[in-house]
Amino acid sequence: MINKSDSSYMEYALNLANSKLGLVSPNPSVGCVIVKNDIIVGIGITANGGRPHAETQAIAMAGKNTIGATAYVTLEPCAHETTTPSCAKELVKASISRCVIAVKDIDSRTCGKGIKILEQAGIKVETGLLEKKAKSLNSGFFSVLEKKRPLFTAKIATSLDGKIALSNGMSKWITSDLSRKYGHYLRATHDCILIGENTLRLDNPTLDCRINGMENQSPARIVLGNNIPKDSKILNDGGITHIISGELEKVSSKIIELGYNSCLIEGGSNVITKFISAGLVDRLAVFSSSNIIGGDGLSCIKDLGIIDINNIMKYKMLSSREIGSDMFRLFEKE
Repeated sequence: MINKSDSSYMEYALNLANSKLGLVSPNPSVGCVIVKNDIIVGIGITANGGRPHAETQAIAMAGKNTIGATAYVTLEPCAHETTTPSCAKELVKASISRCVIAVKDIDSRTCGKGIKILEQAGIKVETGLLEKKAKSLNSGFFSVLEKKRPLFTAKIATSLDGKIALSNGMSKWITSDLSRKYGHYLRATHDCILIGENTLRLDNPTLDCRINGMENQSPARIVLGNNIPKDSKILNDGGITHIISGELEKVSSKIIELGYNSCLIEGGSNVITKFISAGLVDRLAVFSSSNIIGGDGLSCIKDLGIIDINNIMKYKMLSSREIGSDMFRLFEKE
């Protein structure tokens, strides 16, 4: 039976997993907490690059305290064995007595098989605790398996009336320094960041994470286009940059081939509009200032060709918060 303390331990496991977003693709980011007699005896998080897994790290920390303990895992323990052992079998070997799982894995190599291994060994298994939150955390991983494409999040910084720049193109800075720092956090939590060649030529951005202590979480960079200036900063700073051209379906497939589950779109209105028009933008991360630019300003999204109100693009708000004088809102496609 799930109780209040179970939720607290799972929240902790989810927080652990959240700390590795953007660092473990193509694997999901998983957190594991092992508890015995209401004392946390072991914790683990998926390591950079996806190995080792969270469960084996938590087991190693707990040692013999795993005997009769409860393991809280944010994703069903894997059943398959590759370069690492099956986490489900490792939990069995560790003699835990109960396993609480937030969400089942839909990867065909596990997909209920991990739970079956645990139950056949006499371990009590309970699933679904904070399931929605756990699936949202690894939404990129689930998107690759369910939709055969990465999760796309479009980041937009606008004035109160939805403009991204003055009519002359001036846009620095519409939103506050605090909002820009949070934008860097969004970069850190995505596997890659995407812009178009126009943005590259005009801004010559670095597209890194400039938050103290999180510099190593700068994402890989993807540029759409063919005419890429060879002196661009992102081609000469030692980071990972991919140049991709072609239709958006090809771009999406290529991103998966490169091993990325989630992509943050930071391109201009042309790129964002193309992705939205193609139905590929799963989430909108919108930073809105309290300033007004007016009708002659540049809109964040261009013409979508919608002539019927029933065909409008619908997004629901997942969260909102004040960031200094700005408002940040996260939307998800309905």
